[in-house]
This record gives sequence, structure tokens and C-alpha cells, in this order.
Amino acid sequence: QRGRRISTSRTSRTRPIRCTLPLCTGTRGPMLCLLLAPAALAAPTGAALIYCDPVGYEGRYFREACEARGVLLVRLWSTPYAAMLSEDLEDAEERAAIQRGCAPAAGEEAAWAESALSGMAITGVLCGSDAGLATAERLQHALVPARTNGLVPARRDKYLMHEALRTAGLAAARQSVVRSWEEARSFLSTLPPPLRVVLKPRRGHAGLRVGLASSEPQARHMVETLLAERVSLDTEAEGGALCQEVLEGEEWVVDTVSRAGEHKCVALWRYGKGEANGAPFVNFYDELRPCAGEGEERLVRYALAASSRDRERAGI
Repeated sequence: QRGRRISTSRTSRTRPIRCTLPLCTGTRGPMLCLLLAPAALAAPTGAALIYCDPVGYEGRYFREACEARGVLLVRLWSTPYAAMLSEDLEDAEERAAIQRGCAPAAGEEAAWAESALSGMAITGVLCGSDAGLATAERLQHALVPARTNGLVPARRDKYLMHEALRTAGLAAARQSVVRSWEEARSFLSTLPPPLRVVLKPRRGHAGLRVGLASSEPQARHMVETLLAERVSLDTEAEGGALCQEVLEGEEWVVDTVSRAGEHKCVALWRYGKGEANGAPFVNFYDELRPCAGEGEERLVRYALAASSRDRERAGI
């Protein structure tokens, strides 16, 4: 998490409670888990918060915050993540328990909420995995209509993301989705020499299989590898490989927070990346930077413009 350390130590004022989830994930696959709860719990308020794919260190903090406020934390698995958890399990009872904890199918959200939550007020939906983002978005759209801006695949699809930026009048890379080497070679012929092209999954995850090709044989190998295997667990995503022009310059990350249509920048990060040991995009450092200077202000304006287009359902 960009060098920030979060303590996982506990005080003596905790007591064990029964785990409502059959499994959690560890470094060696699924394992039984034990949750710890604070000594004092707030009275129930009739409100519920849905947590899709409850994995990672954040779950502890979500649970403690909900307990302190009397909010029920409802844990559900997305179908892609549940399939991954079940893949290597031999115990039929464990597999069945995971399936029972899956999110309702599309169109069945309201009926599920009425049956499972007995009319409780659902305040929002959280997501703990990349694979569950589409499911979490769908649940929020169906169950918390006051806090949704639609079902927008462009939030996860790299091709649609850039096209949404272009449609909104913001700078975006030249690109093409290809499903064969012939289509890729056709796009490569439109790029100026010497050949340099970025190749990546259309639905990526954590930078996996993102490459830079400087020759046709190298590009062909990357394209065929991308077409042969998916990177993301998200089975609802569109397939194909994405070819993009190389954008020269520094890489920055703008952290923002949004509420009720208002967007705020909370941090700026400058990434130091370059070629090393035969790899094109090696991360050398992440540097927290002050929001001071004309260049930094332009970055923030661009990021907030993208967030505003998202609110207007342009798809970013």
C-alpha cells in the first residue's frame, strides 16, 4: 500500500465470536477463519451494509466500524470469486457453503434483500476484490438506487475507459481491440516508426501481462498470449487484446474521494517506472507529492473532470 504500514495488533479488550463466513483466503489458499469483535457492541439500528468478496485486511476495519454503529455487515461472494475459492476444494460441504453465500443473480436482488434482510435499510455496498467489482456495482444499482450512477463497464474495461475519456473531450491514447494477430498488425501499421506499442488485457488486473513491444515478432507473441488466457477472474468482461500507442512522460496517480457529486483530491503520487532486466515497466519508487505547481494542478483538474463525467454516466 505505497509503503504505508497498518498495524494488525489487537488489545486485550477483545473476545472471539463465531465466524459467519465458512472461508477466508490466505497465502496458501482457503482456510478457516476466526474473527475478533470489540468488547462492546452498539444496539442494532436496522441498517445493513453489503460487503462483496470480504477478503483482505480491510474487512476487520469494516466489521469494527459497523459493530460500533449497530449496522449489520452482510458478507457475500461474487460468482467469479466463489468459483476461484471452490476450485481446489474437495469437501462438498465447504463448496456448498460458499455457494450459499453468493450474491443474488441479476434481477433477483430485491427478492433476495426482502428474504434475507427482512426489510432492513441497505446503506451501501463495499467490494473487497477486483473480480467482484461488477457484482458490487450491480448490487448497489439495484438495492441502493439513491447512491448509484448506473452500470458502467468502462470502470473496468481499459478500452471503454479511454473511449469514454475521448467522448468527454479529455486526452486519451490511440487504441484498438484485436482478436487476432492480423487485426493487431493492421493497427501496428498505423503507428509511426520505430515500432513501439503497448499491449495489455482489455480487462486487466494489477498490471499483469502489460507489455511493450518494439518488433512485430515480439508483438505477435504478446498478442497471442493475451488472446489465449484471461488475466482477470471477471468472467463477465469482454475478451480481446488491447493495443495502445506509447504515451511518453511521467506516470502519476491522483487519489480522490467523492460524496453526493462533489469530488476532492486527497493525494498525489508520482511513479518512477522504467526498463530494467528486460522488463519494460519496472516500478522503482512511489513518491508522495504536494499539490503545488501548475503541472500538479492540471493533473488534479483532469482527474476531477474524469470523476465529473463519471457522475454524468459518461463511463469513466
